Amino acid sequence: MISVIIPVYNAEKYLKKCLDSVLNQTFKDLEIIAVDDGSSDGSPAILDDYVKKDARVKVIHKENSGVSETRNIGLSAVTGEFIAFLDSDDYIEREMYENLYKKIQEDNSDIVFCQIKRDCNGKIITLREPNFKKLVDNPKDIKYFFYAYNADESKDVVTDVIFGSVWRSLFKTDIIRKFKLSFNPELKIGEDRIFTLDYLSYVDKVSFVDKFLYFYYVNPASAMGARYKNYLYENNKKFFEEQKRIIDKSEMNLIDKKLSLNRIKYTLCNAVVTNEVKYNESASSELKKIDKETFFKELLTLSVFKTMFQDGVKSKKIIYFALIKLNMWRAIIKISKAIKK
Repeated sequence: MISVIIPVYNAEKYLKKCLDSVLNQTFKDLEIIAVDDGSSDGSPAILDDYVKKDARVKVIHKENSGVSETRNIGLSAVTGEFIAFLDSDDYIEREMYENLYKKIQEDNSDIVFCQIKRDCNGKIITLREPNFKKLVDNPKDIKYFFYAYNADESKDVVTDVIFGSVWRSLFKTDIIRKFKLSFNPELKIGEDRIFTLDYLSYVDKVSFVDKFLYFYYVNPASAMGARYKNYLYENNKKFFEEQKRIIDKSEMNLIDKKLSLNRIKYTLCNAVVTNEVKYNESASSELKKIDKETFFKELLTLSVFKTMFQDGVKSKKIIYFALIKLNMWRAIIKISKAIKK
């Protein structure tokens, strides 16, 4: 049996499509565990209605505590041999779980991934991940999770930048329980990436289905939406610590460990600064506070700039990072406003 965990929070606009895509799967041996994270819209009523429609649906109602704790409650309730995750505003192809189940059984592997597509209000963008096959050949070599990317969102096919998302995979329940794996409630963004990386440290074999089976809906109101996140800097400090912990214990060689950490650093730096200059009216004062912190200063060392050049980061972006390094916030904000126009 596959246990499908669906965290739900104020998703009434998308929830029926999500649930129907699971219930209509060609693979029928499912239990759907929908955990309502204190929704204030019509989501709880929709969930209760689906319990009456299909005995495979189980619903847990709880007070709001965030997606990590919500998924963890789902983990504690599963009875299936395998576990899948699905976000309540997303949906899947009818044969997704059949494909993943067959592959993980045929290969006798510990986890299986598939390709995904992004649904941007009806515009479907293919997110192609070229590094999965390399991970299949060497499941302990997680450096592929930290490769640089240059996504061009204007194209219909872009390099996948959400490699670590849990909903594109099928996990084994016994591995999760044996090693007491769970989602970190201190992280509001990136918690699923850490979960996947931790899981991979305990596996011997990885499988990959080269089919686009999962549709990731871009919801502006979600945690990943385009709005100011006043928690992002502190979140990214913890996110870096967790990724460093996993890299340090991994079987990567020292060079790859250094390169991976450097890629994380300039990626997180870009995210923090972009969050301030694009969405915060008080960006200048906030950035001046942040740039005094040791963690932020260490995000752009000479070694990190060398990695940028090695990764082929565009010269305009490197200049932008140089301005950040020099704390030229007025110039950075001015450039950002010019780009908006």
